[in-house]
Amino acid sequence: MKDNSVYYYNEELIWNWCGWGSDKITPNKRFLNKDSLHQINFNKIHTFLEAQSLDKNMKNHRNELQHLSFAFENDTVKNLDVYKFLRDIDSLGYHSYTIRKIAPFEINALSKKK
Repeated sequence: MKDNSVYYYNEELIWNWCGWGSDKITPNKRFLNKDSLHQINFNKIHTFLEAQSLDKNMKNHRNELQHLSFAFENDTVKNLDVYKFLRDIDSLGYHSYTIRKIAPFEINALSKKK
């Protein structure tokens, strides 16, 4: 966040695109409860993800670490070497991640948290 606060939440998304009629599938509306958000220290992100990587619940059926998604308030990131950050994440075994702008449902949950 702009104030250097960092929040974490775990959400399992199940996408069932197999079968016929995918043109009629509509994405589920996503909702995030304020109690789902956990604040962590920015300087401890690597340590936090390292500990999470050892949790069997963070692995899929092929024993690969789940996808990570990083959301930022702004389109630009200041005072962060994103490439180093991603190399560090990749070194932990997280090979699937997304960097994106924060979503409206996340903003809604954060506004209720504060």
